[in-house]
Amino acid sequence: MFERDMEHRKFFKSIQVEYEVGIFLPNEVLLLREGTPTDLSWLKDTMNGSILFFLSHYCEACDAEVVLEAIKKYPEFSYIIFFEGPVNPVSNYKQLLDERNVKLYSFHIDQIENSLKVQLIPYQLVLNKVGQVITAGIINTLPMIEDLMLPLLRVMENNK
Repeated sequence: MFERDMEHRKFFKSIQVEYEVGIFLPNEVLLLREGTPTDLSWLKDTMNGSILFFLSHYCEACDAEVVLEAIKKYPEFSYIIFFEGPVNPVSNYKQLLDERNVKLYSFHIDQIENSLKVQLIPYQLVLNKVGQVITAGIINTLPMIEDLMLPLLRVMENNK
């Protein structure tokens, strides 16, 4: 048991928590090993910016409810939910997702690591309206989500 715990810690230490802020996301990403590339070029032309959430069925810390709460509370932004696993809890909220034009994509963690450099889950990327990453981090509560959204919220407040 102790040896297995040590292996887990070694693996965790190898993960890079910091995300390179300032980069632009690629126009296309491969989300599944056998899939076709997914077009993300629209993120470079959004009205107020975008929020990307990365969740997994296999993650105990992932809370789809807080993600949905943020989407309800801040309808001004564009959203993508990337979800890994056989059962997606947010798909039960199809009406809300459709009303807010939330994109929902399945992914495999290895592909996300390679294409978007996201190595941890639950995770959030915040993009400005031209598709540049302005904040990124681990999330599982609404205050954590809002902290990362703060630059976009300030811009919205200043534009009123």
